[in-house]
Amino acid sequence: MTNELSNLKYPKVFQYFWEISQIPRGSGNTAAITQYLLSFANEHKLEHHISGENNIIIIKDASPSKVNSPAIILQGHTDMVCEKKPDSNHDFSSDPLDLYIDGDFLGAKGTTLGGDDGIAVAYMLALLSDEQLELPRLECIFTYDEEIGMIGAGQIDLSPCTGKLMINLDSETEGEFIIGCAGGVRLSSSFDIEKEEQEGYLLTISVSGLMGGHSGEAIHLGGANAIKLVGRFVNRLTWGGAFLVDYTAGNADNVIPKSCTAKLLLPKDNNSWAEEYINTVSEFIHDEYDGIESNLLIEYTIDSNLSRQMVVKSSYARNAIDALVDLQDGVIEWEADGLQVKTSTNLGIIKLTDATFSMDCLLRSSNNQEKEKLLEDMKKCVSYTGGKCSTSGSYSGWTPSANSTLQKGMVKLWKDMFGILPEVQSIHAGLECGILCGKKPDLDIVSIGPNILDIHTPDELLDIPSTIRVYEFLCNFLTSQ
Repeated sequence: MTNELSNLKYPKVFQYFWEISQIPRGSGNTAAITQYLLSFANEHKLEHHISGENNIIIIKDASPSKVNSPAIILQGHTDMVCEKKPDSNHDFSSDPLDLYIDGDFLGAKGTTLGGDDGIAVAYMLALLSDEQLELPRLECIFTYDEEIGMIGAGQIDLSPCTGKLMINLDSETEGEFIIGCAGGVRLSSSFDIEKEEQEGYLLTISVSGLMGGHSGEAIHLGGANAIKLVGRFVNRLTWGGAFLVDYTAGNADNVIPKSCTAKLLLPKDNNSWAEEYINTVSEFIHDEYDGIESNLLIEYTIDSNLSRQMVVKSSYARNAIDALVDLQDGVIEWEADGLQVKTSTNLGIIKLTDATFSMDCLLRSSNNQEKEKLLEDMKKCVSYTGGKCSTSGSYSGWTPSANSTLQKGMVKLWKDMFGILPEVQSIHAGLECGILCGKKPDLDIVSIGPNILDIHTPDELLDIPSTIRVYEFLCNFLTSQ
């Protein structure tokens, strides 16, 4: 793999991407990647500062010809979303990613690639280690745990940074310049439960094959949420007397669940209706998502032999399931132009243990008041059925600047290099820019990045030619300052 990458244009970018791909760096497990960056800074004798738990800022002084140029801040995050295919044995806590090249694309076998935001890390390391380019002072910010609440951005101390111009490298579409984003907040709901032993026929029902995707980038596509679909079956089956055995899915609340499985115990003396109900609802769901979820698969099995299982007592299960069914999910409101999502929510994680039934949602809105209203409505929904709520990772949106000199300069260069104007817009997904602006209000920010397909899924692919073009643009912009 390293030989293949070394044959690409700007091999340093891809070499560094490969190196960080050998380091487990899922959200919540970023100490090793921070240590790698610290070693890099020491090896290249670069000024560096660590703040929070695992943030690091690495600074490279200006080249002699650029000492009078303004400092430029570059920023990205080190953690990645860890998703894998059902047949993968990959252990994200210890295993390196198994990269491969397929034509113009770089992927990871059976898992997410971590292009979000590993490519930002690779870009910055390539620039920091380049001894040929004449560059202004570079202040490279590497934040941690962006994917689980922008934790690093919330903790980082930006006092070492003197720059007022910042290029965020956490976008996934080439030729798209992001100048604003939605705010967000995480809602965790928990229900205390008790279990008992019951006898019956074990039913396993699953939904798979959904589009899934990033809850900020793909929520507008109208795809299904696997947890919510399985919830339809669980709701009716438990009303009919079935007992809940297991219902666990999802790894991140900012990922739309592609698959979900639940297990229930059908009562031994009243279960003849269950199979007919499942088939009827399955047909309805297929009709509902016809033309949207082309690979939707609903499967179920019913054991023919009686078994004894530990199940959730019906009254406890009922409270949690009522909340799950009633919680809003998907697009809540569109912007006035009807072209972009204004407010949304995603139920990304559900977990059943011996003592609790919990759910994690991520709410987003470009309007902070509407975000708070949706949050209060959802908290009431949970509280009404006896659940407890907590919130975390709340961040404000990033408001576009009306007079961005950075934007004007970048747009002009893009037009000069590629003959077309970039698309300048705000997005529904969350970026760390809003938090960083709050810490340093005079920042002028634009976010860019290469094409990354199917982020936050095991089908994630990094577009190699796009990665090269965006890096070349970044080099040209920096050297022109």
